[in-house]
Amino acid sequence: MADVADVEAMVFGGQEAASAAASKKYDTKTEAARVGLDFFARLGFVTKACDFMLGKKSPLWKPGEQRPEMGSYYTAPDFSGVIKLLSLLIAEQEIVEKYPLQERDRELVLHPSLLKTALGSATASKPFGVCLARMCKDDEDLSRKVAKVFLTSIE
Repeated sequence: MADVADVEAMVFGGQEAASAAASKKYDTKTEAARVGLDFFARLGFVTKACDFMLGKKSPLWKPGEQRPEMGSYYTAPDFSGVIKLLSLLIAEQEIVEKYPLQERDRELVLHPSLLKTALGSATASKPFGVCLARMCKDDEDLSRKVAKVFLTSIE
């Protein structure tokens, strides 16, 4: 999402410039953002990111396949950056029209464990929630499924 000037500030600008560039709210309509989002959509980032975050809970996991354990019983891994990028890819109408979500992608995005992780993220839950709201609009079955995950998480 960063433009060339943002990356240069992070690399060559020192600590103050790097923190200012890192906290900047990036515009998804810039040329750099369009190139980046197109690149990630073309690579199938939605599938890869969801599979990565789900780990052994992923429907794509094969028994016996070695996957690293992230986090522990007491701490959860920080997936906020991945969730933000995932949210941008799902929310950008132009990207979704060009690279529509496959059924497998929808299954992964709506996996109860992933929803719980994404909605529990301190910094990325709001953009992901907006994406879910757009996906659930006019879809009663999907709304019911997402509501069930919410209610289970509250318990």
